[in-house]
Amino acid sequence: MKVVKFIISILFIGLTTFLNFDNDKFFGDIVTFIAILVGFSITSLTIIANSQFSKHLLHLDNPKNNGETLLHDLIGKFRWSTIIFILTVIVIFIYNFIGTNIHFITHSLFGFNYTYRGLLNSTIWYFTLLSIIKFIELFKMILLFVIRSAEGK
Repeated sequence: MKVVKFIISILFIGLTTFLNFDNDKFFGDIVTFIAILVGFSITSLTIIANSQFSKHLLHLDNPKNNGETLLHDLIGKFRWSTIIFILTVIVIFIYNFIGTNIHFITHSLFGFNYTYRGLLNSTIWYFTLLSIIKFIELFKMILLFVIRSAEGK
């Protein structure tokens, strides 16, 4: 499954680079959106930390990984999502810092011409899409957590 995800990632970045999906005017909006996602994550973790249900999850083994509990799994998902959110912002900052200086340097790989700026731009769109997917996963998870917490299970 990891190999499939990696191949899809490379294909997405390659396709957006090839199509020259250069809409860098949206990057400021993306940073704002990601900041909201980070705020959502921190608020959700606060809700989890103050919940009685989290103590229950601490005593339940994760069926996918015997070495950790369900609470560790839940916190791990928030950790990875937050890392992806922050990486998205970092790549946008790098793009804004050096993007204009590398625009005209063209390279060729297997007859496919690309620029580092286009490649960096595509990487930003990839991380943005990944951030949205992670946000949806987190949102579903926090909704389930709230329901289970209210049920007292």
